[in-house]
Amino acid sequence: MRDLGEHLKLRIPGAARSSSGGTDGESSPLLNLSTEAQQPPQSEVRESSSELSFSHEYHPFEQSKTGLMICLFHVILYLVVSVAAFGYGFEKWGIIDSVYFGVVTFTTIGFGDLAPSNDAGRFFMVFFALYGIGILGVFLSILGEAFLEAGHRAMAETEARAKKRVLAMFSSPNGDDDEPETKAYCREWCVTIVTELPIICLLLFLSTMLGIPEGRSIISSIYFAVITATTIGFGDLHPTESWMRAIYIFYLPFSVAVFGQILSKIAGVYMTRKAREADEKFLHRHLALRDLKAMDVDGDGKVSYGEFLSFIIVALDKVEKEEVDEILLLFKSLDVDNNGYLEKSDLIKLSTGERSHTMQLT
Repeated sequence: MRDLGEHLKLRIPGAARSSSGGTDGESSPLLNLSTEAQQPPQSEVRESSSELSFSHEYHPFEQSKTGLMICLFHVILYLVVSVAAFGYGFEKWGIIDSVYFGVVTFTTIGFGDLAPSNDAGRFFMVFFALYGIGILGVFLSILGEAFLEAGHRAMAETEARAKKRVLAMFSSPNGDDDEPETKAYCREWCVTIVTELPIICLLLFLSTMLGIPEGRSIISSIYFAVITATTIGFGDLHPTESWMRAIYIFYLPFSVAVFGQILSKIAGVYMTRKAREADEKFLHRHLALRDLKAMDVDGDGKVSYGEFLSFIIVALDKVEKEEVDEILLLFKSLDVDNNGYLEKSDLIKLSTGERSHTMQLT
């Protein structure tokens, strides 16, 4: 296997060595941006503003507009089926109550104020519930992340000041960064709580406002907000009027999605810290002969930087081995002249339809 470190390098042609053969003219091992490098004619390689390249920002599917639109499509389809099945089919609940029932189902709250009353509706509900929980659970995760990101951007300055205050509370007076383990953990946990506190207060405020028409006290409204957002849904409190259910059609997915993400982030502080400790212990292990044999993929008796890097990140479960192999396969496919570098000459050949004959992507 070629050095993975070399696979991640780019070399501009024409700057490999000076004509005198000195070391000053040798290309950088990472990326030679020398202005003295001979540039090929402008017509040979043209930048395409309409095509995405590797330098463009990458958005995972769950953070992309495509992912959000697909999830919205499934939500709308789910609610339409709910209206058709329970508004005009198995039950005669009407549009608002049927949509409300669908929302209560896929958020897994299950108040119990509405439920199928016959065997046909219950049999249909078996598949309807599995589809809603399985598919639309992804939507709730994406929706919650999107709401949190939007809220964080809107309150960035306020959060920065709050973080600074919390850090100051837990920082060492003499500026010593070597803080105790417990104190460091508490600091991370408190920073996370302070960061998410405005969103939590918004949820509680909305629940309190919605509780006024229902005649709930402030304590009952807070209780209802937590029981609902955590999808426990005892059913002792639930909207009773049809117009209130119309409002809860929007409130319930919002509260469940956002609160779920908040709890995930808070719990993630502990999990991230433990994962970091496990990584640290692994990286302090000693190197054995069997390790060299396992790392030496190409069997040349030596372990290169790339072989070591790919072995470690796979061993730490940062990536899967198949993913590393796929990236290397992509590099070899783009390296048309098979010299171990990506150069402008490769771009020229790729633009004419050439590909590496020794390694092509399938």
